[in-house]
Amino acid sequence: MLNIQISTASGIKQILAVNTPLKIYELHDRIKGLTENFYIVHNGKLVDENVTCYDGYVSIIPRLFGGKGGFGSMLRAIGAQIEKTTNREACRDLSGRRLRDINEEKRLKAWIEKQGKREEEAAERKKKKLERLCTEPKHEFKDQIYEHERSVLTERVGDAVEEGFKIATSGIKRKYDTKDESNKKKILLDLDIDSDELDSSDESDEDDKDSEIKSNKNKNQGPTNCASLYGKPGQCIGIRQCPELLNLLQTRPLKPETVDLLRQMQCDFDDVNPRVCCPIRRTSLRDDESSPINDFRPSPNIENITNDENVQYDFSNNPLLPTNCGKDLSQRIYVNGKHTACGGVLISRRYVLTAAHCIKGKDLPKTWQLSSVRLGEYNTSSDRDCVTDDERSVICADDPVTVEIEEQIAHENYRPRSRDQKYDIALLRLSRDVTFTTYIKPICLPSTASFGQKLFVAGWGKTENGSSSNVKLKLVLPLFDKEQCQKTYGNAGVTLGHGQICAGGQKDKDSCKGDSGGPLMTMERNRNGFGKWTVVGVVSFGPLPCGMLGVPGVYSRVIDFVPWILDKMRF
Repeated sequence: MLNIQISTASGIKQILAVNTPLKIYELHDRIKGLTENFYIVHNGKLVDENVTCYDGYVSIIPRLFGGKGGFGSMLRAIGAQIEKTTNREACRDLSGRRLRDINEEKRLKAWIEKQGKREEEAAERKKKKLERLCTEPKHEFKDQIYEHERSVLTERVGDAVEEGFKIATSGIKRKYDTKDESNKKKILLDLDIDSDELDSSDESDEDDKDSEIKSNKNKNQGPTNCASLYGKPGQCIGIRQCPELLNLLQTRPLKPETVDLLRQMQCDFDDVNPRVCCPIRRTSLRDDESSPINDFRPSPNIENITNDENVQYDFSNNPLLPTNCGKDLSQRIYVNGKHTACGGVLISRRYVLTAAHCIKGKDLPKTWQLSSVRLGEYNTSSDRDCVTDDERSVICADDPVTVEIEEQIAHENYRPRSRDQKYDIALLRLSRDVTFTTYIKPICLPSTASFGQKLFVAGWGKTENGSSSNVKLKLVLPLFDKEQCQKTYGNAGVTLGHGQICAGGQKDKDSCKGDSGGPLMTMERNRNGFGKWTVVGVVSFGPLPCGMLGVPGVYSRVIDFVPWILDKMRF
């Protein structure tokens, strides 16, 4: 007997039983679609259509399609699980390198390749931004009323200032008393001695009163009896007839100091319009003519100084001068043992170079006496000067040294009341030799008359806010054209000549009150590139206020006084 059964998911089910032999294709005919959807197994053996089955069991087994859930899917699931639990980065390739290193190199290479592109994109963005900023505005607004108001604005401001002059002085009822003129002063040229350091109890010479500029309120003093700009004799006229003051009035922006100066120049009224003391243009003053500031008559033999531009000096064998000079260390000079009066610079173990007006200036009292020199000073507000370096370590300098002054030697041709202040140079002989240290070293005297255009000044003078500096400051100044300087000061009645140079002339950059006698320096370099600081000038005088545009400071030219310096020095 032949039993035919079918295998299902729930088990095996017998569907037919025959007693005669049965061929497989006959079974296919009975069960349609058997070949396509089932396997035929006879007694556990897979058979094809031509096999004849006699006895036993014929099993019909359904075919499985798609492989889902089959052995292949199982292998894929096992592989995914292995991938999750395996550190592929720690594996090595055939060359023995770890995959981690290979992947890092690929990532770094890709970043570097993109970096150049990023930089190009940033440069392109910056270029487009600059082009956008530089592009002229597309919209242009034109307002005729605005343009007209703009054109007449200068004149309106001038009228407003004149009206302010009238209002400011309209409350003055009493007549101007000429006897009080000497009590109202104005300083023209800054000789740089701190006047507030003078002892108020000291009596000054009667002649000092003649050197002061009279009050600017020159009412009804006649056509030429008033002191105008720079102390020049002036004429009381309308401001529109005075080009010098009118130019100041029309300067924009109009600064408070300019307004104050114009108020000081006011001398009278013409009906309702203010009049100002306008300087009178003159070529020169007669020898017997009095100046509004002081006696400007030149001293005899005034031009007996060295003026050879090709002069050269050799200091190598001079025992009075040091060989290791060139350190920029300005010094401070004290008066009467109390206050700092001037600056100076050490040129040897025994001598300090300074200005003559620090010793016998026209405004100095009878009791004026320089007492000592402070060496190695930097910050006057601290007992010891310390700084913090980049590693936050505190580095302190040696304590400053105070040395008494044994002798004061001003140039014999210096005239305190001379307006041009020629021969404004002096030496201070110290009471003992100075020991040179890292912070106390002398500066070099000039060996030739040539030096660069870049100069330096250093000192503790007044800053832009009007107060003296506690810390020594250094400032770069350009050399000012000699002819232009002579012309500028010539308009003020000051005749400059040999033994004087000009530097500065830049706005808010100048030596100022408290810097008198300090050095004007340059850096001289040899063929090997090594440099040394050389003093080329000594601070003499300049304009007030300090740092006026186009008005330089005046300095005594040291090269012209080298023979005098060497002649006065001794062991």
